[in-house]
Amino acid sequence: MDIRKGKMLLEGRTKRLYATNRDDAALLVFKNETTAGDRREPVKGKNLGKHACAISGHLFRFLENYHIPTHFVSVPRPGEMAVRRLDMIPLTVWVWNAASGSLCKRYGFEKGRVFETPLLEWAWKNPALHHPMVQADHIQILGLARPAQVQEMDRLARKVNVVLKDFFGRRNLRLADMVLEFGMRNETLALGDEISPETCQLWDADADGRLDPSRFQIGKRDADEVFEDLAGRIEVR
Repeated sequence: MDIRKGKMLLEGRTKRLYATNRDDAALLVFKNETTAGDRREPVKGKNLGKHACAISGHLFRFLENYHIPTHFVSVPRPGEMAVRRLDMIPLTVWVWNAASGSLCKRYGFEKGRVFETPLLEWAWKNPALHHPMVQADHIQILGLARPAQVQEMDRLARKVNVVLKDFFGRRNLRLADMVLEFGMRNETLALGDEISPETCQLWDADADGRLDPSRFQIGKRDADEVFEDLAGRIEVR
């Protein structure tokens, strides 16, 4: 598919979205910045955009093998991802497989506690209100999504989690948590945004199963090293 970049439609903290020469496609251009760990100011690097884009494309392709619809089309150039246009739902789904960070602060969980079943939380994508956590009643009253959409987002988020937990587990990595975003393409719900160290927390595991939460943690290591290390571990080509 020949994708040519048009005018910029939207700019976020780590990516820019552009129109293209095709009405049904857009172009995500990844910046060399990351806000992983909920940082107020982005951390800059030399090749973060290239690696985040490559990792995301690799994982989107893998998920589609399991009949999980995504917005991914191709990576026409390093750091640029051609995507299907989605009508994004203003919610994020936070999937927790283990306790860390803000979850420990809010509920007093012991850091590293592994949950028997994943814990799902929802947040309203509203920067002015600092992305507050919401429940089903909030979503309905605020008109953020239809009940059927919420149900399908829940189902797909759990399926994505099962598939990626196994994918990373076979590479001696534990998927501790991740943040997912979804949108509608016609009447089909699809996974959007990205899947990278920007949106996932991964813990390294040695041969004996001991976990190292710091190996892929921005701040504990240089951001470029974290992204490049993960790209190598999952054999991104």
